[in-house]
Amino acid sequence: MFARALIVLLAVANLGVALWWALQPAPARVAVPAADPGVPLLQLVDAARPPPARRAQAPAPDVAAAPRCFAFGPFVDAAAARHARAVLQPQAARLRLRANSDADATAWRVWLPPQADRAAADALAARIAAAGFDDWFVLRTGADRNAIALGRFGNAAAARTRAAALQAKGFPAEAEPILPAAAARWLDVRGGPGFDPQALRAASGAQRVEPRDCGD
Repeated sequence: MFARALIVLLAVANLGVALWWALQPAPARVAVPAADPGVPLLQLVDAARPPPARRAQAPAPDVAAAPRCFAFGPFVDAAAARHARAVLQPQAARLRLRANSDADATAWRVWLPPQADRAAADALAARIAAAGFDDWFVLRTGADRNAIALGRFGNAAAARTRAAALQAKGFPAEAEPILPAAAARWLDVRGGPGFDPQALRAASGAQRVEPRDCGD
């Protein structure tokens, strides 16, 4: 009996405590005092930092167009080849005369094609002399007037060696075959911007125009 009475007493006490907590008023909310206008508010670093600006994507760089090279010809004689050279030269980044075979040449010459006028030819010749080359001559008359002759050779290897030495000094010399009248002639051209091979074939009088390896 005593134990049962003790259990009842504890249960009543627990109920009384629970009732007392339930009847307690809610705690008053403590107002956060307003900040002094002269004192900056504290901010989290990430919150204060503005979002990163979106980086604009840079445009892709222009890719230079690969050079295009062509062979114009065949030309039946030197006069026809000279006419074609005059037509093609202003549109060409590089131009050189070629035979069907090196064996067709009777000799070889190294030269720089005609300059704009005599003054330009003389100025270029002076630069060649200053670079240490002493075998040169400015052509004053004929179809190649104001061109610069840089040597005549009996074979292609010697002529190309001479041309390579001049090119290494910045002079765009060319080794070209000297051909008999009956030999077919070709002009190998590296096209510049806006180069139109078919229109230039008709203007130059070439019988054909053929794609060519620019490394050849």
